Amino acid sequence: MLKVLSSLSLALCVTSALASSQPAINTSDFEHVYENAVRSNPAVKKIHEDALGYGQITSRDLGVLFDAVSRFEQTHDAPHDAPSLQAQVVASLEADTSFFEVFGQTMKNDPKNEQRRLIQLSTHKMGVVTQHALDLARQTEFFDLLLEEKLPFGYDLNAPVCNIFPNETHIYSNGRRGNALKALLLRAWSIQHQQTNLTGLDNLFGGGWIDRSTFVHVTPVPTLTEVPGFETSPYYFSDAKTPSGLLTIHNGYAFGGQRWETRYGTQGAAFGPQDCSSFVAKYLGSPYVFSTRDLLYLSEDVIGFPDEQLDAAQEAAWLASRSTEEAQSTLENLRKTLRPHGKIVDPASHLLRPGIVHNERTFNASSIQGLGGHTGIYLGTVGSGPDTKALTISANRDLEGSGIEFIYGVEARSFFSTKDRLVTYLEKKDN
Repeated sequence: MLKVLSSLSLALCVTSALASSQPAINTSDFEHVYENAVRSNPAVKKIHEDALGYGQITSRDLGVLFDAVSRFEQTHDAPHDAPSLQAQVVASLEADTSFFEVFGQTMKNDPKNEQRRLIQLSTHKMGVVTQHALDLARQTEFFDLLLEEKLPFGYDLNAPVCNIFPNETHIYSNGRRGNALKALLLRAWSIQHQQTNLTGLDNLFGGGWIDRSTFVHVTPVPTLTEVPGFETSPYYFSDAKTPSGLLTIHNGYAFGGQRWETRYGTQGAAFGPQDCSSFVAKYLGSPYVFSTRDLLYLSEDVIGFPDEQLDAAQEAAWLASRSTEEAQSTLENLRKTLRPHGKIVDPASHLLRPGIVHNERTFNASSIQGLGGHTGIYLGTVGSGPDTKALTISANRDLEGSGIEFIYGVEARSFFSTKDRLVTYLEKKDN
């Protein structure tokens, strides 16, 4: 058992590890690595403490919401029987899904970056979330279980002690399950209480709950944006700080994190959604935003042109991509705070310490800047020889694929670079 977890059981973490699609890792290996990282690095210790807080608050609030929905028929002179309530929830989620299709098309057709458009607005996945919630709502057996104060397997509201090796069947790691359940419960509660907008949840949780929530977030929408039906939708938000905002449901992740949002100040909401790079920036205390591509550009200061992943004929295009004004400005800022170690080929290297940054970027023959990437806070290594993996903690999402969406998730990532993947390491400078 991890001593850093006090008297709490690791059983849920172990179950999660065994059930996930992560490579088979010896349980005692990752226990030891995680415990050592929490003890030896202040940033990792802070992440661990926040992870426990996030899970506890989410579990508490979901429990309150679930109880309110499931017990409503027992405690009120309810105007709904189960079939009529289900029909109304289905109809409302059908309308929500249609609305988000329109919203998505509006964002897609808007010129990129016009009016400093927030990237979160075109990548929030709320259309996917409401569709999955609709799929659940249409299942009479599932819906009846909700009203009987029961949940089927995989929908346990109890947060795992830690999110080691995210379990694709658990709502805290699986966005399809977690977000769908949240959206369904939120709409059921709204209908039961005749609330036309999700801001009515303040009546359940107390004033200002939206700003404290771990799974509902206010994403500002430029006031000149015109989306049919937006202001009358349940997801519309408006107050003095944010005249026009979209309420999004999340499982801890938002592409772009809280970049350029102003409602919660420079640090963002305490448990607001993050993406992998904003998560790293937050726990490094970086005053600058960056992407995995920017971290790779910085790593190039040490490793040079990534010729194993890119053909020499692509070097000119590569150099042009990193020579833009935006890229150079970001690089200038990052050099003030991060020290690139570049590729590390020896798992026993003295440069590898808990709390440094693990960054990876994937390539193919036609991708100059990379197909995509992932970054996280390095905890240590597991496995040995060519099977060595880097253990990291981060935020991640793959709703259309595996269904994962999580924050504070520990993953076994690539340690070694390959022809189609470049793995580099960076460390925060001591100031």
